[in-house]
Formats: sequence, C-alpha cells, structure tokens
Amino acid sequence: MIRPWKRAKSRESKATAWLVRASNRGLGTTTLLKIPKEGFKLDKFFKQKYCDRCGSDLKLGRIMSMFNEDCICMDCKDKETEDPKYKEARDAEAREVKKGNYNFKGIGK
Repeated sequence: MIRPWKRAKSRESKATAWLVRASNRGLGTTTLLKIPKEGFKLDKFFKQKYCDRCGSDLKLGRIMSMFNEDCICMDCKDKETEDPKYKEARDAEAREVKKGNYNFKGIGK
C-alpha cells in the first residue's frame, strides 16, 4: 500500500515530487519512496467522498484496493483482506512497486 506522506522539492529540476510511505501491513515493513508528482495519481483518491464499493462516506479513512484501483473505506478493506486471493494481490503490488510501477492496476477481482 502506498500512502502520500509529504511533498518534497527536487533540487535538480525544482519539480515537485511526493515522498510516500509504502507499507506492507502483513510483513510490518515500511519504505520511504520519492516519486515524481506526474508519475503518481493522487487527484481522484483525495477528492473522492464515497467508497467505490459500498458507497459509505470516506471521512473515517480511505485506502486503495489491492485488487484494482478502487478507493475503498476501511470496512471494505477489512472484508478485502479476508479474500483468498488477497495475499497474491498484495505480493503482486509489492513486486510492481519495487520495479518502479507506482500505478499498478492490480490483479483484478
């Protein structure tokens, strides 16, 4: 899972980038990544008001699905983690982030 943490200025090009925390809940690891703003989709994620799955308000928290690009509430995330293919989806995303693909579409549901 990748969460925006704070903005950073690149000294070389003065371009804005995002410092993000990429955490793998199951493994308890956290990595700090610097991603160019144009390479990371933030607009829809932060402007969205309702869960893509159940339609509930996202004021209490939001997260991206491991299976696709849905912005989901924390209740839907809890249900998602019970899915038999969740570990496969989580590992696939971690592999893609290590390759530099920060816009991975997911393995599908």
